Amino acid sequence: MKLNIRTKLIGGFLIVLALLVLAGGVSILRIGQVGASLDNLAGNLATDQLLAEETVSQVLLVRFVANKYIADQTSANLDRYEEEVTKFDDVLAKAKVEITKAERVAMVKTISEGFQGYTEAFTEVETILTDRNKLLTQVLDVQGPLGQQKLRELGDSALQANDATAAYYAGEAEANLNLMRLNAFKYLQYGDKQWVTKFDQRREETLTAFDHLDKELENPGRRKLMADGLAAVKAYAAGFDGLQEAYDRQDELQTKTLDVLGPKIRVTASEMSDSVSVDFQAASEAADGLVSQTRTLLIVLTVIAVAIGMALAWFLSRSISNGVTLVSKALGQIAVGDLTAQVNVKSSDEIGQMARSYGEMQEYLQEAAGVAEQIGAGNLAVRVKPKSEQDTLGTAFATMVKNLSGLVRQVSQTADNVLSAAGQLSQAAEQAGQATQGIAATSQSVAAGAQEQAQK
Repeated sequence: MKLNIRTKLIGGFLIVLALLVLAGGVSILRIGQVGASLDNLAGNLATDQLLAEETVSQVLLVRFVANKYIADQTSANLDRYEEEVTKFDDVLAKAKVEITKAERVAMVKTISEGFQGYTEAFTEVETILTDRNKLLTQVLDVQGPLGQQKLRELGDSALQANDATAAYYAGEAEANLNLMRLNAFKYLQYGDKQWVTKFDQRREETLTAFDHLDKELENPGRRKLMADGLAAVKAYAAGFDGLQEAYDRQDELQTKTLDVLGPKIRVTASEMSDSVSVDFQAASEAADGLVSQTRTLLIVLTVIAVAIGMALAWFLSRSISNGVTLVSKALGQIAVGDLTAQVNVKSSDEIGQMARSYGEMQEYLQEAAGVAEQIGAGNLAVRVKPKSEQDTLGTAFATMVKNLSGLVRQVSQTADNVLSAAGQLSQAAEQAGQATQGIAATSQSVAAGAQEQAQK
């Protein structure tokens, strides 16, 4: 695959950029996870915690006001109870919407069912108390005094009639009725069954006294007083029996329902609060762990990105600088006339292209040097073909060879002319030599003649 330097640089930049984008994407993802965890902490879990705490607080308030009303039965406490129940219903309604974790949803359901049972039991207790108050005011508080009044009138009438026996039994019946009322009061105040037992004993004693009165009395007026008194005592006793049954039911509701469901609701609400606290702690630790992991991951990705970036930079710079250095050194050798330097760069980028261009240039220069050597050796028959119209050196060599060839031809012709002229000069010189020899012979003859004359 052929890649140029620009492609390599852009590719390296894109790789580093991709790593940075990856790191940024991971950061965004992790930050989103941390944000979701924090939202869960600040939103869902905080809401669950608030609702759990409100549930605990509200159930305590409901129980407190309910017990206070049972103790004093005032309308103010009943109104307060209804207000707190409404608030608690609102808290449960909100909890059913806001709380989504299955474990706490089940707890909310348990609390709701328990609270429904609690309110139903309290409503029954409130009805019992209302009926009891009616029974107290309309029966016991009426029939008790009425029976005492009739027995007192009966005793007074018997005394006036000098009927000591009737007066005694009337007084005994009145005293036992007073004790019955006291026993009833004690029972209503303390709820102790011993007072019921004593009440039944006094009732038997009262009825026994009435049996004696029934045997003793003959006067129609006093018998009527006795009958009215007995009716009042029986009505009072019947009212107490009904009151006792209601009280037993109230005690059963109190001990087996209100005092069981109330604490159970509070415990469940506390467990829900504890569950939220555990999840809150776990979510907080998870968020901290996620932040730590994100920090570590970002550091690792950053280190990897830097390492890869440096490795790419080193690789690219090395691939560029090595090729450039080799070509530069080779060009330096060429600059001083050394055409033997080789450049071994096999890359397919611009450096490789430059190295191959250098090789082509080297080959061209070596070819030109070979031509020059042949010319220097006198071989003017060498053929020089320029590589292109822009091949200045090839064109110059071709022109030089052509010009030298012409010059050699001119020199050769001149040499031939000179050789011919030399031949002619040689003949003239030979003729001149012969003439000179003749002249010399003549001169010698003249000289000899002159010498002979001189001797004479």
